[in-house]
Amino acid sequence: MTVVAITVTAAAVVAAWWCVSSWLKKKVRKLQDEILGGTDRFVDFGITLHTVEQDLERGAELLAKSPPLRIVATRRLGGMFDTRTGEWSGPSMDPVVWYVSEDQARLILHESTLPDNLLVYGSEGGGKSVTLVMWAAVRALECSGYEPRREIGLTAPTGPRLKVLSQKIVQWWPDRWRRWVERDSCFYMPNGVTVRLISTHQTSAKEGSRIQGYDWSHAGSDEMQDSTDRDSDIRSRLRAAPDGKPKRLATATAKDHPEWRTWRDSKLKTKAWGRFDLLAMRSPFIWPNFIEENRVEMSPREFMRRYGAQDVPPERIIYDAWDRTKNLCHRPTIEHDAVNVLDRLGGPFGVLCGHDPGTRYRYTVPLLPWIINGRRKWWVVGEICTEGGTVEEHVLRVLTEMREKYKCNIPSRRGVIEDHTLRALVRSDIYTDSGHDAKHPDRSVYTQFKKYGIHILPAAHRAAPNGSLHPAQIPKNARIDMINRLFCDASGERSLFVDLDANERPVAPRLVNAIESMERDLMGRAETERKGDADQSHYPAALGYALWMLEKPRSSDRRIESGGDA
Repeated sequence: MTVVAITVTAAAVVAAWWCVSSWLKKKVRKLQDEILGGTDRFVDFGITLHTVEQDLERGAELLAKSPPLRIVATRRLGGMFDTRTGEWSGPSMDPVVWYVSEDQARLILHESTLPDNLLVYGSEGGGKSVTLVMWAAVRALECSGYEPRREIGLTAPTGPRLKVLSQKIVQWWPDRWRRWVERDSCFYMPNGVTVRLISTHQTSAKEGSRIQGYDWSHAGSDEMQDSTDRDSDIRSRLRAAPDGKPKRLATATAKDHPEWRTWRDSKLKTKAWGRFDLLAMRSPFIWPNFIEENRVEMSPREFMRRYGAQDVPPERIIYDAWDRTKNLCHRPTIEHDAVNVLDRLGGPFGVLCGHDPGTRYRYTVPLLPWIINGRRKWWVVGEICTEGGTVEEHVLRVLTEMREKYKCNIPSRRGVIEDHTLRALVRSDIYTDSGHDAKHPDRSVYTQFKKYGIHILPAAHRAAPNGSLHPAQIPKNARIDMINRLFCDASGERSLFVDLDANERPVAPRLVNAIESMERDLMGRAETERKGDADQSHYPAALGYALWMLEKPRSSDRRIESGGDA
């Protein structure tokens, strides 16, 4: 009897839930219908998409204020939609007419030959926002009549930018397609599709993401370079796509920011994403003389940033030999011969580290060497940064990583590091004995490393008359020049790289950010920023400390043979 009662109760619960669910769906549909308010049963969702090109000699004035144009292709999309049956009922009687470039048409249609995710780089006047609005309209047509009803998300980094996107929709979508509801920030469409507009701006961590809680079939993002921190939120919303194949289109403007370039490059190295450019120089809607006048009046750097959609580096960048397309790459899969390269420093050493002691931030960068075609190459293979805390805490983190990742400083059964054990070598800023020098650490920093069996030496030293070695200061400009030379020397040879992780992101993001963003001041001086949160000099400084004794300028050739003298 008990089993029967439980079964009957469970069946009753299921039936009740089905009834409630059905009632809620009907309520939502009724609410949407009320919002649309008296929409005709048959709504024309037709689009005539004309692909045009500029023809100054034989073209026609198809658009006001535009150069003469010539239609090269026409596609007809959509048709009459029956709002009662949720089905298409015939060809369009009065389609909306759009004129687009060939580049725009390819993106708007987003056919199966393209990746599911499109990153659209647009220059000023390239038409990326219009393309996004038209792309969303075509996706809405594809979702017509689905049950449950579909929703498309459109995001922008700020409220004002979202308003611009809304205005573009009002401009390019006819009234019969949409009904705007301010409180929901949604356009409701008679074909059952909702287009929700959301700003990705988050004022505080307590507020939480504004994108949470929605089920989207497709998503479009305006100015994605300012919303990369919300990418995972957008992606997780795309769980209601037809056949599980959501489409995304993200527009972007050239931005000189390392985090943006890292996000972009990590996406484009996968097959799921593709980059496409919408350039004003290729737009048929812009007069050629306008482009040429700006080319003459602007500097080449400014012109390519505005109209070439290029992420040009800072004008006074310090590490100008760095090229992330070449210096940011996976390390070789072949075995590296670290012992042969580093043994001359007292070996046996398995990894070379540079350390900047700092006061608030303590930073250590490990490197591994390879001999490739007779030349020594270096890969930055990680970074260890601690904020606050003690020197000992940082040293213990370094020790743990040296043991786990590089098999260095492994103690014997007796709990000591034997002389023949593979060890890490740390090169650091010079120490002082006074304890009152704010620019350099005192000897205690070295003592902490030695306490835990990590071999540490000054980044540079000089020989005294009695043969002993004394710590020496590395000239700042010489250190910077050395790193630039290793990034790319006068012959085009590159010898210093930063490794990538499994997600195609730099293993040393702090270092890469500093390399790509640090600038000289107006007097041409480097690393003049006041010490603090904005100062990034300690990251490349640690890199220079590691490499100085091996790579500082010498008159001898750097070419070596594997197993030879370093």
